[in-house]
Amino acid sequence: MLADVYTKAVDYLEECRKTHKPMTIAGIMLNTGLNKDVWSKAGMGEYDYLLEEYMALNNTTNITEIDGLPYHINEDGSLVLLIPWSEVVQKLRLIIQDQLEQNLYTNKGNPAGSIFSLKANYQWQEEPVTQHVENTLVIADASQAKKAMAMLLEPSDSNGSEDSEL
Repeated sequence: MLADVYTKAVDYLEECRKTHKPMTIAGIMLNTGLNKDVWSKAGMGEYDYLLEEYMALNNTTNITEIDGLPYHINEDGSLVLLIPWSEVVQKLRLIIQDQLEQNLYTNKGNPAGSIFSLKANYQWQEEPVTQHVENTLVIADASQAKKAMAMLLEPSDSNGSEDSEL
């Protein structure tokens, strides 16, 4: 099944490149038949055990490389991709992320959309800006200084209001 998903995803990406349409994760899911739950679980490695089980149950000595990827050829001639689900999903996500980054650097499309997607889907974040707040009391004359000292030394009244004459 993973080989079919991978083939359909690659076909979708190639079609997007030819037609200059944006590549999307939703587009990959639609073209591969995966739903959001399966996509998410596969990306987190929850289906990676399937590769280990397959290799343990099958004689995987008949391995061939196609486009740089290892495949096992079953007795019926079908191909089984011998990489974990999470690796496939991560590579597909990187292709989409690469497109978004290129859009930013080449000013293609609306940069706000690319920035939103990178933050929402790829954990990009702006560096936090530390803000410093200084509480400075400026006193113009001696009478204001006396009032300020009195306010600081006396507890505020029961309703929490303070004298606002300063």
